[in-house]
Amino acid sequence: MKRTNLFTMQDDLIFHNVTERRLSLDDVIERMLRFISQDPASPYQLMIGTDSQVHRGHTKFVTGIIIRRLGKGAWACYRQVVLPRELTSVKEKLTIETSLAGSSLLF
Repeated sequence: MKRTNLFTMQDDLIFHNVTERRLSLDDVIERMLRFISQDPASPYQLMIGTDSQVHRGHTKFVTGIIIRRLGKGAWACYRQVVLPRELTSVKEKLTIETSLAGSSLLF
């Protein structure tokens, strides 16, 4: 049976940030480890979250991954997923947002 993808993704698990494009999940992990290695004694926070916005004819989801060195900067990236329909159910939007944020935790 052929699997149908409900989402139109820019690419599966491809991330971007302000200085780099098309980062794989392995690239993201490497960049985060490099950032931590610059000051391994500092405390860090890891934040992963997804938000959505409904547009005419589609709903766009953006997932961000941020590693924050408390008081000393951060490194961040994001990925975008587009659902080719307008979501009107808050419950459905929150379920998909939670799922997408969790799918970024595959490492």
